[in-house]
Amino acid sequence: MSLKTLEWQLLTYYTQQPATGEQPAIEDLTLLSSGWASDVYRFTLRYQQMGKMIRQKLVLKLYANTPEGMDRALKERHALFHLRSEKYPVPGVSEVEIDPQHLGRPFVIMEYIEGELLWDALTQAEGEQRDSLIRLFVGLLIDLHQRGLEILIPTLKPMSDLALINREIYTLKGMINTYHREEFTPIVDWLREHRDRGACDKPTAAHRDYHPWNVMIDGQGNPFVIDWAWQVADARYDLAWTLTLLERSGYKGVRDEVLAEYQRVTGSPVSELDYFEVLTHVRWLMDVTHSLKYGENLREETKNEFRAVVSAWVRYAAADIHSKTGIVLPVEQLLQ
Repeated sequence: MSLKTLEWQLLTYYTQQPATGEQPAIEDLTLLSSGWASDVYRFTLRYQQMGKMIRQKLVLKLYANTPEGMDRALKERHALFHLRSEKYPVPGVSEVEIDPQHLGRPFVIMEYIEGELLWDALTQAEGEQRDSLIRLFVGLLIDLHQRGLEILIPTLKPMSDLALINREIYTLKGMINTYHREEFTPIVDWLREHRDRGACDKPTAAHRDYHPWNVMIDGQGNPFVIDWAWQVADARYDLAWTLTLLERSGYKGVRDEVLAEYQRVTGSPVSELDYFEVLTHVRWLMDVTHSLKYGENLREETKNEFRAVVSAWVRYAAADIHSKTGIVLPVEQLLQ
């Protein structure tokens, strides 16, 4: 979709919203990022209200036009709305739509944060400033987990210690069937056979995609956590997702700093971390290799470029899984 087409569709959408004001206009629509899960744009909404000109800087996030994309849009809106009301640092959210009639895909519109990614700040920092950013990054994750389920779900019936890991495994099996990726069956069977290692007696609200590229720092140094795929989960899933993503991406030193700070704050080593690293590697591999082959949100002209970027990460994940389980995944087949 061209920027002009999207701008026209977005203006049409706002014209139909009674709270927009008079003479709405869309200014400075700019693509910020594009990937297999979503496309993110920045724009300014201009309108007249009670004789005054109002300009709002906003972010439009478009998801894949699939059931998963619709679910992701609803989850992100729910997370932003409730976390904001509980004073957890996230952007404000104004709109959510899952009906593709408006922009062709489900979307969320939220506050635009003027600032930089925490990762960019981290790469430029040294000494105490760097240590402070690591503490901030880890502290935001621990803060989320320590608030428990109540921050997003006021009430939840008690569940067995294996309920969460059983759901993770059930989800992976469903993905194998839906994506026709039987290559992953041995490792999912391994996760099932060792599921006692994933027992959890304290479910929490988890971000499910937490990393330094999903934290913004504004001009006053205030953090904002973005890109929520939240779910009731084991806190170790979030931590393992962060650690495996950093290590796959070639930032083992940062990975080690994050883990050390996490264990310092929580006061103890993380139990069964290897198991959760295997789990999160597998979930990431299934998502990314499916998107390489079938992803509706990945433009054809960028697929080869995307494959070139992620192929080294896929190989690293497969090698780490092998070192932890002895199972060999067919990497070349996965990258086709």
